[in-house]
Amino acid sequence: MIIETERLLLRVPEDSDVDAWTAMLTDEEVARYLGPPFDSRGSVAAHVRTVRERHGADGFGLLAVVRREDRLVIGRSGFLVWDTGTWTTSTRRDADERAEVEIGWTLARDCWGFGYATEAGEACRDHGFTELGLTRIAAVIQHGNRRSTAVARRLGMRHEQDIRTAKGFEAELWIVRRRSAGELGQRRSRKRRSASEWTSSSARS
Repeated sequence: MIIETERLLLRVPEDSDVDAWTAMLTDEEVARYLGPPFDSRGSVAAHVRTVRERHGADGFGLLAVVRREDRLVIGRSGFLVWDTGTWTTSTRRDADERAEVEIGWTLARDCWGFGYATEAGEACRDHGFTELGLTRIAAVIQHGNRRSTAVARRLGMRHEQDIRTAKGFEAELWIVRRRSAGELGQRRSRKRRSASEWTSSSARS
């Protein structure tokens, strides 16, 4: 899976990305709202392997975010599957009808404030609707993570409910829905789409 934007390239993570992801995910400020922290390069390497396994199982997953101008790996974005029966991450096959597909975004701290998270999130949202055939996409955001809730709003998402994950984290479930198959087909040829083109969870799909 490869997704391109004006400034970014999103692709399946490689072994060569482990160092960049380790620097990012072991940064306490970056990891503040990510759940259990990664404490070593080995734990991040295992995470990368799991991500690739999820791509194999579902055909999609988290992606390395590469800045096109200098080819630096500056973060991760892409897709996660939650089992809403247990609020654990899973595969779409295993979660079955309980599957909730999330898009997430994590950036190295020195890349905050440049709009990269929104740019990556928009691209993943559009890919999810136009290429994966999703009718709704979620974001699971820990309470207090104002940066991520701001991104979610820019993606056209609305808060649907509060949840508690299996690991004990209090979080908010944000949702954006696809409008209709007819409108969707008209969008396929368009490079960029605004958040207003998608509906919130409070509107009918």
